[in-house]
Amino acid sequence: MDRQQEIQTYIKKGLERIAAETIRGGLADPRGGVFMMRFAAAAKAAEKRRAAAAVKGVQVPPFLAACVTEREADNTTKRADRVETAPLGAEAWLEVFDRADRMGVSVIMLTGGEPLLRRDVLKMAARKQNVLFPVLTGGTPLDEKYESQFDRYRNLMPVLVFAGDKAQTDAVRGVGAYDRLQAQLARFGEMGLCYGAAFAVTAENLETVTAKETVQDLAGRGCKMVVYLTEGLPQEEEKKLEDAVQALRAKLPRPMLLVFPQDLAAAFGTEEDAADRFLIDVHGRCGSF
Repeated sequence: MDRQQEIQTYIKKGLERIAAETIRGGLADPRGGVFMMRFAAAAKAAEKRRAAAAVKGVQVPPFLAACVTEREADNTTKRADRVETAPLGAEAWLEVFDRADRMGVSVIMLTGGEPLLRRDVLKMAARKQNVLFPVLTGGTPLDEKYESQFDRYRNLMPVLVFAGDKAQTDAVRGVGAYDRLQAQLARFGEMGLCYGAAFAVTAENLETVTAKETVQDLAGRGCKMVVYLTEGLPQEEEKKLEDAVQALRAKLPRPMLLVFPQDLAAAFGTEEDAADRFLIDVHGRCGSF
C-alpha cells in the first residue's frame, strides 16, 4: 500500500471508528449517538460522490482545513505576490462549507489564529450536519455559550491545543494554562462530547508529545483525535515526528492521530501542490500555509 492510499484508509477507518464508538455509547449520550448515526450515513454518501468525481479525473479530499482567523504569522509577514482582501464573512464561509459538502468532503478542520473568535462562522458550520468540524482552539475564548453550542451541535468537535506537557505548556501560555486545558478536557468528557487534543510540535517537546503514555492517557479519558501541528518545525524534525506517529498508529488503535498538514498532503500523493487543494485561508484563498 502506497503512502497516499495508506493515509486515506487511515483517515476513513479512523472516522468510522469514532462514529461507531459514539453510536455504541448512545444510551449514555443520545444526542451524540444520533448525530454520529447520521454522520456515518452522510460519510458513506460523500465517499460515493468522491469516487464518482475521481472517475471524471477530479480528486476530492475527504478532509479540508479552513483558517477562519488571521494567524500571528500573517500579521508580520505578508505574501508580496498577493493583494490583501477582507476576511470572508460568515455567509461566504457557509458557501464554502456548502460547496465542500456537495463535492463529498466529510471533515473540515477550523483553524486560526483562534477560530473561537469567529462565533459567526461556527454558527454557519453548525448548520452543516453532514460535515464534522474539528475546531482547533487554545481554549481562552471558551465560555458557557460555546460549551452550550458544542453540546447542541455535535458536528462541532472541540480540539484543545497544548504546547507539550505541563512545564512546556505553562512556559508558552502562562502559569496555569496546562491545568486549565486539562480541566476543560475533563469538562468535555463530563458533557459526553466527542473531543480531541492537539500539540504545537517543537524540537523540544517532540519526544514528550509522541510518548506512548501521553497518547494512552488521552485515549483513556475519551479523546477521539490527536493532531500534531508542525508549523515552524524544522524539516529534519518533521521526519522524526512522522516516524514516531507511524509507530504509535501501529501500537494504538485509538485515538485517531494526524500530522497536520503533512498527512493531508500525503493523502493526495503529491506534496508540491497539495496545499492548493485542501487548505483555505481567512480570505478564501487556497494554499496559504
